[in-house]
Amino acid sequence: MRSKHLITLLLIAVLNLALAQAPMVENAWVRLTPPTLKDTAAYMVIVNPSDKPLRLVGGETDVAMMVMLMISTVEIREQGRVKMEVKGMKSVPYLEVPAKGRLELKPGGNHLMLMGLKRALKEGERVKITLRFQGGLKLVLEAPVLTDAPK
Repeated sequence: MRSKHLITLLLIAVLNLALAQAPMVENAWVRLTPPTLKDTAAYMVIVNPSDKPLRLVGGETDVAMMVMLMISTVEIREQGRVKMEVKGMKSVPYLEVPAKGRLELKPGGNHLMLMGLKRALKEGERVKITLRFQGGLKLVLEAPVLTDAPK
């Protein structure tokens, strides 16, 4: 009986340690778009309390055909004597969350694209998103659909 109690306590301690090292998400939201658009973006802050960096390698959601990891780009183009700054974005295979650090996904910066919306989203509804990390770790979250970032 005593050994069962000790094993139970040990399992609780290991579980608490694992949970303390698991990534967390703060301030998640999905941008509301006009019903005619088939893509939108999801934003959030991913917090990594562990001593090792994490690689976000993908995601899934029931409301879109695919989730793409995107970075913002800036390209300087010259036309004669005029220099122009052209902003854009491109997909990447992963986004890194530093050890004991944060990855901010925000408008105008890195973000998740929800591509091929299966239906129009409604303001205030909650969208379930599963984040996939290298090594098989998954994190499920719900993000409200909003016109602007939450305050």
